[in-house]
Amino acid sequence: MTPEQQHAKWSKDLDRIKDDLILLNHDRNIWREVTTALSSKSETEHTFAAHYTKMYVHSATSAVRRLADPLGRPETVSISSWL
Repeated sequence: MTPEQQHAKWSKDLDRIKDDLILLNHDRNIWREVTTALSSKSETEHTFAAHYTKMYVHSATSAVRRLADPLGRPETVSISSWL
């Protein structure tokens, strides 16, 4: 594959996963804001913060796993396929 072809493929792939990457960053920012706001609250809010953190971690882990899919399935754009 020529460098030009590789660049075109990467650009197309990045367009497919761009929204996922933006959403990961957006979710992280919201999680930080929510947990910061709850950090000085009562025990009930700490219980919610722990639950919310667990949901955030599960969601982010799934997204990163999907984006780094080492199996190279044709329907999946993977960062690992670029390496």
